[in-house]
Amino acid sequence: MFAIRPYRPEDRQQVERHFAEMLNYERVLDKHTVQGEPVAAPYMDWLLVECARKQGMIYVADKAGEVVGFVSVYVEHEPDITTAFNEYLYICDFVVSAAHRGQGIGSALLAQAEAYAREVGQKKLQLHVLTNNDNALSVYRRFGLKPYVMTMLKELD
Repeated sequence: MFAIRPYRPEDRQQVERHFAEMLNYERVLDKHTVQGEPVAAPYMDWLLVECARKQGMIYVADKAGEVVGFVSVYVEHEPDITTAFNEYLYICDFVVSAAHRGQGIGSALLAQAEAYAREVGQKKLQLHVLTNNDNALSVYRRFGLKPYVMTMLKELD
């Protein structure tokens, strides 16, 4: 059994470990993704500041005292006057450890993110995902997320 709860400072090392695991997985899919371990602590510093500045939260999946996944979210305001889609709850990070997938933990974390969006008055959720991350895309589609904007990339010599 697991519980979804707000992040606590004593969770930091475990959350950093999962963040590094996520980046290392994404490195297999994208050569531009950096190795997770060297950036995990500075990233957490940045994430905690962003959450404080932007009505954010980090929720963890706790299984018998072990953090087995987390989701981080914050309210994003984009200054784009050409669209009505300029304020939303941004899902910044989402990861469930490989050993704990398939147990409903990811769905519970995403449901908590949605509940928080409603709590802070947001009507939209947004996230970024690598287009070749089929596992994540499948989870997001099952949760009701749909493709919205695609970023195109061309590497120049």
